Amino acid sequence: DFRVEGNGDANLLFIDAGNDKIGIGTNAPAKLLSLKKDGGGGAIGIDIHNTGTNDADDSLLTFETQGHRNFSLGIDRSASAFVVMSEADGLGTARITVDDSGNVGIGTSSPGSFNSQAQSLVIGSGSGDAGMSIFSGSGSGDSGNIFFADGTSGSDPVRGGITYKHDDNSLIFRV
Repeated sequence: DFRVEGNGDANLLFIDAGNDKIGIGTNAPAKLLSLKKDGGGGAIGIDIHNTGTNDADDSLLTFETQGHRNFSLGIDRSASAFVVMSEADGLGTARITVDDSGNVGIGTSSPGSFNSQAQSLVIGSGSGDAGMSIFSGSGSGDSGNIFFADGTSGSDPVRGGITYKHDDNSLIFRV
């Protein structure tokens, strides 16, 4: 085992050689890499900071199985967006994009390019079929809903809406 102590931290870095694990802030890492710290009321985190200034200087966290890169998530510098990608060497096919205005795209990497009245959530790639499914219970009284809200209190969260009722297979539009 190998340990690096910090100022007031006996386990700043701990390498458990017997179990092939690394701990930061712990001498008992539960996984290959374990991070543990009392934030004292503040956030703790991991900083991945690419100091480059080119469009391709992205910051990514990648998840692979058996040498096959399945998903990456991180910052796409050229799009000024946070993205979840699949099957990528670097930035590949964007599956979910959150742009710097907070617009979310599922299957599109540019949700902010759509009409400003309906760009908060964009679903589809513009190629082939696209859609959204609301998967709710199918018992008596169960329903699938889309609500149109004017606020968050009283009846404001449900000023208008579309409801599908499973018990009688009805579709209700409310205004």
